[in-house]
Amino acid sequence: MVTKRSLAASLLLLGLAFVGIFHAILAIAFDSGLFYIGAVIAALSLLGIVLVNIPADESSPDDSAGPDAAANDADAAVPNGGDENTE
Repeated sequence: MVTKRSLAASLLLLGLAFVGIFHAILAIAFDSGLFYIGAVIAALSLLGIVLVNIPADESSPDDSAGPDAAANDADAAVPNGGDENTE
């Protein structure tokens, strides 16, 4: 599921990747020798986009793996839209 936080991070990293590519192109055009800085910024930004958008591993154990894990499940249906803790 795409969250607002992952979307914002992806857009920020995408902008940084374009800055890195633009920097690399200008470094080649003006022969400044700083091509590698732009290439590294672009590569790390694209790697960050991939890492931000990898879905969480559902099989990994977490702190809600106890005997009442079903009661603490955030995806469980809540009757009548009420509070989850009402009994």
